Amino acid sequence: MNKKALIGIAVVVVFFAIMFITDSSKEIVKVSHIVGEWEYSKTQMMGEHEMSVFVTLEITKNGSGKEWSDYHYEVNSVYVDQMYGGTPSTKNSTGDFSPVKGDNKLNFSGGDYGERGGYIVVPEDNWVDYFPETLIVKFGTSASGLSRGHDLIFKKKSK
Repeated sequence: MNKKALIGIAVVVVFFAIMFITDSSKEIVKVSHIVGEWEYSKTQMMGEHEMSVFVTLEITKNGSGKEWSDYHYEVNSVYVDQMYGGTPSTKNSTGDFSPVKGDNKLNFSGGDYGERGGYIVVPEDNWVDYFPETLIVKFGTSASGLSRGHDLIFKKKSK
């Protein structure tokens, strides 16, 4: 084989290796390690009245877990505002996930969190060797630059 042919083959092999690495993010991020129920709660005073929010985020896997479409989420939020008599109001939402390659994000797709540009922050280690105790959920910004939600730190629900 001549030198040009060897260089051509090497370029093709490197190209396909790079394509394989960049296209395999779902296998690298261990989404299966965050399947389960997660909780967030916050209580604060607004003037003389107490306001509370209790949120449960449930991440489920339907199928083999090899495709992003195998993972789904459900959010159940309960709001209690003493200013309005303390009667709980609830909000439920469901959706899926979609990856953002090379951005350390696991995007919510559909549902309230997806519509607000929400995503789970994926750590550099991609949860490969462990099951995390906390998840950080962040939200995007509106066209006017305003945040579509505060950061939420969910804790793994104890059984």
